[in-house]
Amino acid sequence: MEAIERQADKQIENKNYSEAIKKFDSLLTNPIIEPQYLYKRAKCHYHLNVFQNAQADIKEAISNGLTTSPVYILAGKIAAKQAKYEEALTYYKNVLKTEPGNPEVIADLKTIQKEILDTYEANSKDGETEEENLSPTKFCTQDIYPGDDLLLKNEKEILEVNYKIVSEVNESEDDPRLSFLPAHMKNPAKLAIQGQTCQMRGQLEEAMQFFDMAILLDKTNHNFRLFKARLCFQMEKNLESLQQLWLIPKSLRNHEIWKLGGLIVKDLDLPVLAEFWIRKATQFSNNADEECKIAFQQIRIKRLYSPLCIDFPVEVVFSRYGKAVVATRDIDANGVIFKDCPLVIGQATDTLTSSPTCDNCGYSLMEPKHYFGDKLNTMKEDLKELIESYWPKRFTVGCEDCYRENYCSKACRTEAMEGYHRVLCPKNNPAASLLYDVRDGDGLAVNPETRMREEYWGGHFSPMIIPRMYASMISYAQKLMEEEGLSEPSLLHWSISKAPYRRFVAFGSSKAVQKNPLFYDLLKDVFKNYKIPYEITKADFDGRYNQATCNLQAFSPYTTPYHKFLANLQEAEMDMTIVSMIKMLEKKPPQASLASLFPLHACTNHSCDNNADILDGEVLGRPGIWVMARRPISKGEEIHITYIDTAMQQKLRRAWLYRSFHFWCKCRRCEFEGSDPDICTNCEKKAPEGKKFAVCSQCKKAWYCSTKCQKSSWKNGHKTICEKAEPVKGK
Repeated sequence: MEAIERQADKQIENKNYSEAIKKFDSLLTNPIIEPQYLYKRAKCHYHLNVFQNAQADIKEAISNGLTTSPVYILAGKIAAKQAKYEEALTYYKNVLKTEPGNPEVIADLKTIQKEILDTYEANSKDGETEEENLSPTKFCTQDIYPGDDLLLKNEKEILEVNYKIVSEVNESEDDPRLSFLPAHMKNPAKLAIQGQTCQMRGQLEEAMQFFDMAILLDKTNHNFRLFKARLCFQMEKNLESLQQLWLIPKSLRNHEIWKLGGLIVKDLDLPVLAEFWIRKATQFSNNADEECKIAFQQIRIKRLYSPLCIDFPVEVVFSRYGKAVVATRDIDANGVIFKDCPLVIGQATDTLTSSPTCDNCGYSLMEPKHYFGDKLNTMKEDLKELIESYWPKRFTVGCEDCYRENYCSKACRTEAMEGYHRVLCPKNNPAASLLYDVRDGDGLAVNPETRMREEYWGGHFSPMIIPRMYASMISYAQKLMEEEGLSEPSLLHWSISKAPYRRFVAFGSSKAVQKNPLFYDLLKDVFKNYKIPYEITKADFDGRYNQATCNLQAFSPYTTPYHKFLANLQEAEMDMTIVSMIKMLEKKPPQASLASLFPLHACTNHSCDNNADILDGEVLGRPGIWVMARRPISKGEEIHITYIDTAMQQKLRRAWLYRSFHFWCKCRRCEFEGSDPDICTNCEKKAPEGKKFAVCSQCKKAWYCSTKCQKSSWKNGHKTICEKAEPVKGK
């Protein structure tokens, strides 16, 4: 084997990469995998521009324990060549932890930045113009939610009982007002015209009299009721206005009637009925009435998110950019804005073995071996006894049927089985066994057809997120089906089971199927083979993938057995053994990296000048997130978090945001920080070729063509940004 390796190395030296690959192929037939061979073969594939094979080899080398800087650098180069820049950054960061100034990594990062900025330059002008014209309702629907038929009936009853809105009224033709009218005025059309004239003159009470008499003389002309409804609305007599609209038969209601009625019902806090009327108005306008579409989303968002905001000083509103979280009262700096529970969890594959967590709730399952490693075997007996006495006793509970998932308790195991795992458990669904191989192989697994180890998953989040999304829908539909004694779920069951995921937008252009063809085929196989078959289309898979990339939030368990062990020692009576152990605990424990969809967090928009941060925290006794105020926040102010590392310069920040989240940031920082030293930050004037404008002396992040522009920018907003900004080192 050593001779073959020397021959392979010689072929690499001579740049005969194809021949070298053949040598490594023969070396890797050995059952005991040598990760160094994988690394070298990956390098050969890289030089031959066969990046998919290169990535498969380098990932497997890393998963087999080869984690040197040259390996991570090659992994970063391979990912960058495939435009997987987020993945490349992860690999390069591993190098910079131990070699902060590695010149090769710095050069590669500059190349990545240039490629991202080139895309920015190519797309920014047209993209921003297109975004200005983009309506926030474009990606919103007005679907009827499951169960709305019953809610609609209930709200109609509330309208009749509480607000006395009726379908028929007894309007007497013996009204004394009619007796005083001269004969030539007993013409309902003339009365209506006279009423409109009075209304235009501001004589509203007189106008009301004329409309009433027109209605009494001709109850079949429903235009008179509309005239009166408009007048009542103008006079803020909304219930009377609604009563007139309600008396107009549905078959005769037009766009204006449905719209006006919907806006009135909206203020009565009858959301399903309001949606019904506004939906009708939108349909009558051929989906052209933007005000109707916005009103509908305002109603729906209040309906969906008000229950989530009950205990917090925020509300979710529909803004010009879509959903937004707004403060309902003043919030102090460092105050909790809201807490959020994860909907579906996936752990980053590179932390599965070093810091395992409960597959259901994310609670840390760290044991002494995960923290101490090999040192545990050579540790003195008194220290081992200390660990035995003070390390928290919480035993891992595995799935009794497949042992591919682990939980922190029997309760979590039961919850997971009912929530999603019965669909994915290989005992119930043998096709899912390969899915867990992909998870355990960091995206790689042996393809049963080719019998080769190949990359199934290339996403930057856990390969279990999307399968668990589908599995949770199927499992809940199955539960509803079984409760009703049916043999298959109904359309209503499917609609209800998918409802929790309607809160998450799926905006983006990522072609997930093209990037992960083997994974898509695997999921199709997994879900069509379950006892309740579910077909996943390419469009559906792309949608769920974009839903994940737009909304996932990384987090970690708020506490671990390590932290509880340290707390237990500090509370114990101190002796030299405990002091020695505490000294051993100075190294930070390995951190589990989780990701999840959080319903309230997903409504929070980005700003590079964010007023809130996301922290790991306990929510209902489980790992979740806390959104905390960075500074005092005023009532009515929007809550902003940051989606990226905002330490980057303005142009690069905007480029990353466009690439990852498909929008151009227009926050205060991006407005009042400059993009280039040869462009005036205030008026966008170009400097003469080869020249640069004067830079802001304080933050070094804005450039001005004149003192006038600098003063104007300072007054308009740069002052607030400049005071917070940290100067750029070396400039």
